[in-house]
Amino acid sequence: MNPIVKRLFLTGLALAALAARGAADRGLAITIETERGVLAKLETAYVFNIARFVTWRPDDQEVRLCLPDESPLLRYAQELNGRDLGDGRRFVVAALDGSRTRCDIVFIHAAYKQAGRALPADAATTLLVSDRPDALARGYVLQFFLQEDSVRFAANADVLGRAEYRISSKLLRLARPAPGPTSIDGKGN
Repeated sequence: MNPIVKRLFLTGLALAALAARGAADRGLAITIETERGVLAKLETAYVFNIARFVTWRPDDQEVRLCLPDESPLLRYAQELNGRDLGDGRRFVVAALDGSRTRCDIVFIHAAYKQAGRALPADAATTLLVSDRPDALARGYVLQFFLQEDSVRFAANADVLGRAEYRISSKLLRLARPAPGPTSIDGKGN
C-alpha cells in the first residue's frame, strides 16, 4: 500500500475507533452529533497530513492553519497545535478573524455561516480547503467529501497550477473527482 494512503487511512481509522470506543465506554449510542465529531476529527487529520506533503515557502518555520471560531475542526486542530510537520516546520492553529494573520491553510466547513461568500484568502498563496459541495467551483484548492463511508478529496487543478506552494504529486494521485456541481450554478456555468 502506498505510504501516504496508509498513513491517511490508519490515522482516520485510529481516530474513528477512539471516538467509537469512547462513546461505547460511556454507554452512549453513537449519535449524529458523534458522527459529526468523528468526521471533524477525520477532516482535521487529513488537513494535518496533507500539510506534510506540501512544499511551502522555504523560509517559513511554521505552517499556519486558520479556522473560523465556530469551526467543528477547531477543537481537534488545537490538539495538533505545535506538532512537527517535518523539515523543521511546526503546525500552528490560528483564528480566521479578518486580521492580518498569515494563513497557509484555511479550512471552511460547509456549515460556516459565511461559507458562501467570497473566498477567505487568495488560493495562489493559501491552501483553501472545504467540505462544501461546491468548493472547487468556488475556487477552493481541495474539497473533502464522503464516498463509500470514507473521507476523500478532490483537487482543483486550475488553481494548483497558479499556486506558490506545491502539493506532492504522490498525494494528488489520491484525489478523486468531486461529486456535485462543477460550477456555482450547478449547470457548468
